[in-house]
Amino acid sequence: MRGAGSFMSVSRRKPLRRSPVAADRQSTPVPAIGYLRVSMKREEMISPQIQKTAISRAARQAGRRITAWVEDLDDTGRNFDRRVTQAIDQVESGAAREIWVYRYDRWGRTTLGSLVNVARVEHVGGQVVSATEPFDVETAVGKYSRDNAFALAQMQSNIIGENWKAAHASRRDRKLPGTGGPRFGYVRKGRVRREDNPRLYRADPDDPGERYETDPVTGPVLAEAYERYVAGEGAAALLRWINGTGARTARGATFGRRALFFVLDSGFGAGLLRIHDPDCRCGKNLNFCGRAAWIPGGQPPVIGPELWEKYLRRREETRTVPPRHQDPVYPLAGLVRCGTCKARLSISNAGGGRTGWAYRCPNWVQHRGCPGVWVQRRRVEEAVLAEIAKWAADIDAAAEAEAARGTTVIRAKTDTGRLQREIERIDKALAKSVRMQAMDETTPASSYEAARAGMLADRAAAERSLKAARAAADANTAVFLPAVAGVLESWDLLPAARLREMLRPLVRAVMVTRTGPRQPADIAVIPVWEEPGEE
Repeated sequence: MRGAGSFMSVSRRKPLRRSPVAADRQSTPVPAIGYLRVSMKREEMISPQIQKTAISRAARQAGRRITAWVEDLDDTGRNFDRRVTQAIDQVESGAAREIWVYRYDRWGRTTLGSLVNVARVEHVGGQVVSATEPFDVETAVGKYSRDNAFALAQMQSNIIGENWKAAHASRRDRKLPGTGGPRFGYVRKGRVRREDNPRLYRADPDDPGERYETDPVTGPVLAEAYERYVAGEGAAALLRWINGTGARTARGATFGRRALFFVLDSGFGAGLLRIHDPDCRCGKNLNFCGRAAWIPGGQPPVIGPELWEKYLRRREETRTVPPRHQDPVYPLAGLVRCGTCKARLSISNAGGGRTGWAYRCPNWVQHRGCPGVWVQRRRVEEAVLAEIAKWAADIDAAAEAEAARGTTVIRAKTDTGRLQREIERIDKALAKSVRMQAMDETTPASSYEAARAGMLADRAAAERSLKAARAAADANTAVFLPAVAGVLESWDLLPAARLREMLRPLVRAVMVTRTGPRQPADIAVIPVWEEPGEE
């Protein structure tokens, strides 16, 4: 009876409930994305292989199937301008239900940014899961623990950042660049490679004073690169020359456009150190922000301050010029515009091998979005020369230019203040949008993204207008007219790139307008001291 009673007591028990994890193991595996991030900071580096192994093991045990891997190698976690957004997009599209990370600090290093992007995943029913931190985010305690993990990651990132800032400040106080390593045109003294790790350096016991001295071979090459660029050579011609000399980057590679201007823009050859503008409060790295300032360095300059200022001016002038116009085949490249749609006219060839025969409107050629205009290149160049001759002969032109400059400067200064206030207003609105999204659990993330995209577009437009206003305020029209005679005398002697550089301080644009079928186009040469037409 005891056995029967025992049997009956067991039979009356309720069946055991399987845990969700066990249930998932016996059903179809949940599709998930594996996300790997390797930090730029050596102190917190976790190799991709370690992360992948841990994520794969934990996901398999939980009944998840990693369908794809998204990697951000050597990338910061302080923003979400990285490939992690691809994983979020896949969850939002339904291709996966979860994103697995090795640890929550791999997801992000800022509390607000991390939570905002977790909210995007959870809004569509997904989850961000840590392979090494088993927090149950379905509970209040689990969410609290996860949020604390994000806060701790931000604190650790801030500490690392403060340590780096202190190290960089110490080096700048000694008039050294924030990071060591070789610099093109210079030889680094006082440091030697470590025997145990050739990537790192230690103090040279025979010469402990760290400094940079001019390299007798590459120093003159660096100086000539500045001179050639200021004289009017474009990037392509400059690259052909510098690589033809046998010069190589500090890492031993041939120069490309990006590497060349990274060296020149640094100002190291002018005896300066390039730093993030102290007045900028964007919170980004200089490489992402681009707003730079220069302070005196301890290295001997290979160029003088006057040449450096000329270099900066030309860089700013050519920043909005397409690369094909920076190495022009024709002297008016980039200056000739359609009088109707304001597009830059493109070169049109004629039969019989006559290249560069005419200019034509690209909008008419591509999609008939403009009535179009076609004009012989010879006619345009003759019109420009004739107009320049008038400027040279007009003794009142200088007075008119100077009077126009006074009005331009006043308007430019007014515009500068207005645009700066507009940029500050947009920045505040962007920050407010991020805070609202973090607290809003009902509005789709796409709505916030669309609003932010619009604000970012407005900010970019305001930045462009601000640069133009500053350039107008700095323009010195008094020096334009003396260059006229040089252009007239050199038109048939100098290459197109040099002529284009001589025309830049004189001609704002050449507007070519269609007048009617089979009628000659109207050509108007706009000098820089006149107000520009509608762009």
